[in-house]
Amino acid sequence: MKPYQATTPKIGQHWPEQNGIYAGIARGFYGEPDGHIVLLDDMPPEKRMTWKDGMAWAAGLGDGARLPNRFEMALIGANISDTISPEGFYWSASKYSEGVIWNHYLSPSNPGFQEFWHKKNKSCVRAIRKLVV
Repeated sequence: MKPYQATTPKIGQHWPEQNGIYAGIARGFYGEPDGHIVLLDDMPPEKRMTWKDGMAWAAGLGDGARLPNRFEMALIGANISDTISPEGFYWSASKYSEGVIWNHYLSPSNPGFQEFWHKKNKSCVRAIRKLVV
């Protein structure tokens, strides 16, 4: 990945060139580089889906789209929870253990909290794109 060198919008503003809302810079974990996080405008075909279906849907958007890891989800909750719709629990890409995934509660009035659910349950999904700093 090449570092992203263009000017970014203010946190919480729409970033038309990236098709989403700018959430800020997330520290890289698990060997990943730091990066600008964009919550994509694309909405899934169903309000809730299994983790496997959510991962496939996000990856299918292309151009690096994916579910956020649990740390990126915390950044979204802290910086742009007021832009989240629908309110609810959202899958992350982070596994807690085999078959169990970190889930983050997000709403316009609450920056959220994290817990873990079995991946066969259904939860909300939103995709992000990470642009290397």
